[in-house]
Amino acid sequence: MKRAIAVALTLGLLAGAMVAPAEAGKKKKPKRVERQAQGTYAAPATLVGSCTQTDGIGCMGIVSGPGENFVSAEVTDSLGQPVAISVEADLDGNNTTETDFGMFCGKTDKPIAIEPGVELIFWVGRADVIAATACAPGIATQGTLDVTFSNLP
Repeated sequence: MKRAIAVALTLGLLAGAMVAPAEAGKKKKPKRVERQAQGTYAAPATLVGSCTQTDGIGCMGIVSGPGENFVSAEVTDSLGQPVAISVEADLDGNNTTETDFGMFCGKTDKPIAIEPGVELIFWVGRADVIAATACAPGIATQGTLDVTFSNLP
């Protein structure tokens, strides 16, 4: 009886040792991880803004998390028209958004590459962004921005 258990245990260990190297050579494909966020704006962009996540004036500030390398977004304005949005950041801390990650009209066609762990500033209906994106009408009144952050595009 003891001998049968010892033989079965030895065969089991031997089979496990043969399977382990085959599994170790395989690379696992990275898994896409997403996080949803939402911001609201109460007025379109002017020369300055109050970039809060709720009822921002001309812009909204939403912080990306660590490992969140991409953002996709869709804006819904109370007039039901497409709105021009610019995705920017103040990476040097001088209270000016000097880093431009991209822009879109209404919603992103594909994810925009961003810096992880920074506050993104979503400017709403700025004239230069309306012109650059040919967004019609592009202007904003008040509305909601639904954002998806992800680690992969």
